[in-house]
Amino acid sequence: MVIELILVVKGSSSSVATATVISTLLNVEQQLLKPEAIKQLGRLKRESVIILFENQLNFLAALRRRGFEGAVLVLSSEPFDMVKARHSILRYGRGFHQGCKYPWKLSDLLEKINILKPISLGNLRKLQSQLRANAEQLNRKVIPHYQNLQEGIGNFSQELDKMEENFNSLLRSTPVFRHLPFDPTDADPSQIQEKFAEIVQQIRKSQQCQPLQMAHLNKIFERWRNHVLDTGEGW
Repeated sequence: MVIELILVVKGSSSSVATATVISTLLNVEQQLLKPEAIKQLGRLKRESVIILFENQLNFLAALRRRGFEGAVLVLSSEPFDMVKARHSILRYGRGFHQGCKYPWKLSDLLEKINILKPISLGNLRKLQSQLRANAEQLNRKVIPHYQNLQEGIGNFSQELDKMEENFNSLLRSTPVFRHLPFDPTDADPSQIQEKFAEIVQQIRKSQQCQPLQMAHLNKIFERWRNHVLDTGEGW
């Protein structure tokens, strides 16, 4: 692949410094992406490489979901095989993702860069489908019980129990999400998992659903769906 662009996400001094060195040596353009702007990005060059520190891999799902076909170089403190074992998105296809373990050697960086290639369109489509399938778990396992509670269909206690059980299962698979604040503007915000448990307990005690409780549950569910689509967590 003839590289035309080196991409890097703002927030990691290691990845930014590495991208600057690589782009200078290869004499190719470098583009700094702001995390908050990734969802609004237009089409990026196919012949590009994005350099990410491991803790920035949550941005890769958002980029792939929006059609990014470029290759990926991951910087980490562990061997790349161990990083891939933790991140399913890096195991999709061959030759599209490489990694370098700290301390990074320039020769190793350049070698990995030179063997990278863009993700094939077929693999990109399969990956996008997998991200959507991950999010669809919510529609299959949780939303039917939520709707039954809202509409007064079926056995109230059983529907509440199933909604709680199934969503807690999704929360266990997404530890980053479950620890996010429900309302970041609060002085002492509850974590999402705590807020969910609190609402369910209130409904169980009163044996009825209040509009505000259902609105809060809907907010939690929608945030979970958007989070897994954009980060790939839980896949």
